[in-house]
Amino acid sequence: MPPPNLCHWSGEAPPPITSSPLGVTPPLAADGVVYVGYTVPGADQSPAQTAIAALRARDGALLWSVPDSNGTRRLAFADGILILLGRGIVGLRARDGASLWSARSNGTLLWAIGGASCMP
Repeated sequence: MPPPNLCHWSGEAPPPITSSPLGVTPPLAADGVVYVGYTVPGADQSPAQTAIAALRARDGALLWSVPDSNGTRRLAFADGILILLGRGIVGLRARDGASLWSARSNGTLLWAIGGASCMP
C-alpha cells in the first residue's frame, strides 16, 4: 500500500512531444549535462523521429543521442540514471544512454516531479 501524501498524476496526460513538428521535453540538468527529449519531423512525408539527447552543459556538445519509443514527456535523474517518463518508465545509464530497465504503466503512473497533484 502506498504511503499517505503520495503525489500522483490525476489529470489527462499532456500530449506527447510528437504532436508538433518540432517538440522538446523540458530539459533536465544534472552533473554538468543537459538531457532533453526531442522530435524532428521526418523528411519526404516519413514519420517523425523522437530521441533523447545528452549535451555537455558548458559548451553544448552532443555526448550521445538514442531513439525514444516511449513517448517521453518528462525526464528525471537519480543515482546516475536518466529516467524517461512516458507510456512507461525507462531507465537509461546517464553516461552513455544505454538502456538499463523499463516498466510499463498500468494506467496510473506515480509522479514525484512536475505535473503532479498530491493526495491527503
